[in-house]
Amino acid sequence: MSLTIKINDNICIGCGVCSAMCEDVFAMDEESGLAKVVSQDIKNKELLDEIIDTCPVNAISIA
Repeated sequence: MSLTIKINDNICIGCGVCSAMCEDVFAMDEESGLAKVVSQDIKNKELLDEIIDTCPVNAISIA
C-alpha cells in the first residue's frame, strides 16, 4: 500500500516552506501562488514527516 501526499488548497497560504525543504516533491504554483505536489516519490519518510510538522497551517497530509 502506498501513501499519497496531498495539499489542501483551501488551507495552504503559499508560504513555500515545503518546496524549500523538498523541491523534488513540492513546488509553488505560479498561477495560484499555492504549493502543489509535483511527485509522490519521496525517499525520506522522516523528511516528509518534518515537512508536515513544519507547515504553519497543517495543509499537508498523507493518506
